[in-house]
Amino acid sequence: MLSPWRLPFAPRHASYFTLVLVAVLFGRCGVATGQTPAPSSGSQQQTLRPTSGAADFFEVLESGGDLLVGLVRPDEKEPTVDDPRWNSLKSPRDTVMTFLEAMRHVEHGRSEAWPRAEKAFSMPADSDRDIREVAARLKEIFDRLPKVSPGLMPGPEQVNANDIRRFELFPRALDHKWLWEALDSPPDGTIVLAASEDGQWRFTPATIRQIPGLASSLTGVPPRTHDNRRGELFLNTFSPALTETPWWGWVSIVAGIGGGILLARLFMMGFEYLARRCETRDWYVLARAWRAVGRPMILLCIALGALVGSGPVELGVTLSAFRWELVKLTLVVALSWLVVEAVDLLVIGSRQWLTNGDDNYIRMGTVFLRRVLRVAVAIVLAVFVLQNLLQVNLTALLGGLGLITLAFSLAAQDAVKNLFGATMVFMSRPFLVGDWVKFRDRLGEVEDVSLQVTRIRLLSGELWTVPNMNFTEEPVENLSLRFYKRREMNVQIPYDTPPQKIAAATRILHEVLTSDEVVSEGFCRLEEREPVISFHEFGSYYYNIRVYYWYFMSEGGDKPQRETDRGWFSYLEHCDLVNRRIVEAFEKEGIEFAFPTQSLFLANDPERGLRLTEQQASQNGETGHPQEQMADR
Repeated sequence: MLSPWRLPFAPRHASYFTLVLVAVLFGRCGVATGQTPAPSSGSQQQTLRPTSGAADFFEVLESGGDLLVGLVRPDEKEPTVDDPRWNSLKSPRDTVMTFLEAMRHVEHGRSEAWPRAEKAFSMPADSDRDIREVAARLKEIFDRLPKVSPGLMPGPEQVNANDIRRFELFPRALDHKWLWEALDSPPDGTIVLAASEDGQWRFTPATIRQIPGLASSLTGVPPRTHDNRRGELFLNTFSPALTETPWWGWVSIVAGIGGGILLARLFMMGFEYLARRCETRDWYVLARAWRAVGRPMILLCIALGALVGSGPVELGVTLSAFRWELVKLTLVVALSWLVVEAVDLLVIGSRQWLTNGDDNYIRMGTVFLRRVLRVAVAIVLAVFVLQNLLQVNLTALLGGLGLITLAFSLAAQDAVKNLFGATMVFMSRPFLVGDWVKFRDRLGEVEDVSLQVTRIRLLSGELWTVPNMNFTEEPVENLSLRFYKRREMNVQIPYDTPPQKIAAATRILHEVLTSDEVVSEGFCRLEEREPVISFHEFGSYYYNIRVYYWYFMSEGGDKPQRETDRGWFSYLEHCDLVNRRIVEAFEKEGIEFAFPTQSLFLANDPERGLRLTEQQASQNGETGHPQEQMADR
């Protein structure tokens, strides 16, 4: 029985049923995409106002942070007239936020903020209107539009980098499509800012002339309420759920989540049964499809259960919008997961049907492709969530974090080099997963090639992690590509061995290396690689006989090591066989092996020499030709 988290894929009609049920439940919960619940007065305009008129995720998060900071630092206060948060005309963002902050002070009776609001206008030369009246009417217009966020407008960095000289705030930068449904006629006017000769940004004279008409055309839209953007917004957002929800509402949401888990369990059981049926018919790819493609259904089932259970919970305007955004996020994640699983199955199925799964390179390439695909889908998903669901202006965000972006790009140089190294590994194929390699005088088996590092299991047992960029700069030996291994062996016999014994030793070595047992175990191809045996040199205390013979990885000699079950350890077993047969044959023939010796000659008896054999002589470095030593009288 599988874990409930391994959910098979639901049939097509079940998926359709899930989507229809989700849509019905959204309607019953009174939540629609991009809308807030209608008030009791039934105002169509208020119903169609975008959720940006309410608190968004980052506003609530900021308010929660302000609340926490207020608990830790109770002396911190709101920006005052004398110490404003915004007081600049360097960009459209600075001008608009300076104007709105100043007008909020004016609304609270702090008239000393008027000069900061007045400097945001470039009054027409022929206008006789009072600038404060113009500012008040423009503030009324902003109160009827969605909330203006600093991230919607370019700052000084973007203005300088892109040489921006004019910026249309409304209707281009704000969500305005809903106004065409809320009003009988389109809004009459625009809100534009432009840079003057002194480099300061102000509302243009054309905007000032259009303010009366634009304000009149928006009278059918009720003004927004102004929430306290400090800790009260956080409390007002979550207090309805805690104070107005009955006890059985919390039971309902727990039951809904439990029902979603139960539904996922039922899907799992049904499709695991189908997968086992496919396995009995050797349809392994289809069985994998039933298990893998259906895993995103876990998210859908749990989200569906949470949505059903949260119906009786009083969430309020902001949390109701978040609930819908959370469900959309779940759908996006599930769809992305489904795309990844589908491509995985396509790649694995193609490999299985075309190569029968025996090509190591295609198998390793499949793993690499799947990882690259997951990273790409994760990036696309993150961009989609930030830009479409959370309404984050990524251009402004990245532009405002220019220094951080530069620092990150510098720090990511090694990551890019490693990714390039991984690409080169797959293009040039110096090794595959499962190959034995020798790199930097270390021998081990390649266990995994990821986007950044290659993991090698050393012969001593440790796991060695090597950055991929190293393989583009240093040579690597692939032992699994060798068709044979040539062994060089030195057989040393003492100096007092007669010539007949030397010839016998050479003959014995040839007989051992051409014996049926050694040849069959080593797949030795004597017609191509006959053993080479020669009286090689005179050593310090031995005659040296050098031997070369070949150990093949396949019987025909045409397959590399990676395509056989032979390797380093099987080679050592063959060496053991050869060495034992040589020792046995030499013992039978009476041939001794040489070992380090030292000759001592007594000074008072030069005619008489005494040869002493000492193993310690070689350990003390006293090797070489016999030396003559004189003892003290």
